[in-house]
Amino acid sequence: MTRELCALVAGGAVGCDEARLPELLALARTHRVHLLLSQQLARLQPSLMSTDVEALRVEARVEALRDAVRVGELLRVAAALESSGCDPVVFKGAALALTHYDESRWRPRLDSDVIVDPGSRTRAASTLAALGYTRPPMTSGRYVMHQEMHVRPDPVVGEHVIDLHWKLANPNLLAGLPGHAELRARAARLLLPEGELHVASAPDALVIGCVHRVAHHAGSAQLLWLYDIHLVASRLTVAEWSRVTDIAERARVAAVVGRGLELAAEAFGECVPATVREALQSAGREASAVFLRGHVRPLERLRADVTALGTVGGARLIAEHLFPPASYMREKYGFRSGALLPLAYARRIVAAAVRSSRRR
Repeated sequence: MTRELCALVAGGAVGCDEARLPELLALARTHRVHLLLSQQLARLQPSLMSTDVEALRVEARVEALRDAVRVGELLRVAAALESSGCDPVVFKGAALALTHYDESRWRPRLDSDVIVDPGSRTRAASTLAALGYTRPPMTSGRYVMHQEMHVRPDPVVGEHVIDLHWKLANPNLLAGLPGHAELRARAARLLLPEGELHVASAPDALVIGCVHRVAHHAGSAQLLWLYDIHLVASRLTVAEWSRVTDIAERARVAAVVGRGLELAAEAFGECVPATVREALQSAGREASAVFLRGHVRPLERLRADVTALGTVGGARLIAEHLFPPASYMREKYGFRSGALLPLAYARRIVAAAVRSSRRR
């Protein structure tokens, strides 16, 4: 069934068995490729008239409206960040929807990821606040978090969510990934009728897609993310493939990128040059390969981060995990009195110890 779904999504099938359609649609929703399936069914089998198909067509029409609102809001945010001197770069799902999909509405997404220079964090947050965004309770610290969420309600889409990054990924052992200045220097300028965006270059987008899958989603094989990787990889030039291997090797994520490309090829077809596969496979031992072990326990991830940071940085990371800012603790646990803070911290530490013990 998964192979059939992949063939339909990638446009390599001639149709599907109507009797199996409900099961196929359910699987597509699980993998968040149901809108892509709707697009292909409309092209391949426009005469399908089942209740499930009609519901999917209605959902696709509604999503077209929601997508237009989301894109307009992203352009508004990007313009404001540009005006405040933050030099934003849009990456991941929101960027790929506009650069690699036939229409951005076919690529579902819950948020828009934007990276700015670490020195521009405060200015960027103030800019978003002026646009009506607020920050939900989130822990913070020098090492524990490299992004923050900003949310604004909207009557059409429910809410707009901007994930503001100053590094590409939270795990500290991925510190070798390109920083904002490098991403901005290579960024593509995307011109739209309503405005413009700077989006991550195709080689950067491919590396980011492969890393994101393991660093933030425990090696998930969700087809939407694999299709992202496939779309980007299938359009790269020889020079861009060379850039991919260079970025992956310098960031010490060659094995992670190789695995992402391998899974995408298994699902949607091979499009990686043999020389690139060999280059990624021949890279030396990398700490980031810990993410390829399957279900990596949080304690293992923490240990890898502590090792990457060294004694002083590792100790500070542990402290940031155990003792987040008092403002976060008050919001999370819903109290005002400072006298209750020690109790809240003790509760957090005990809960972490219990979770770790159960996983062991």
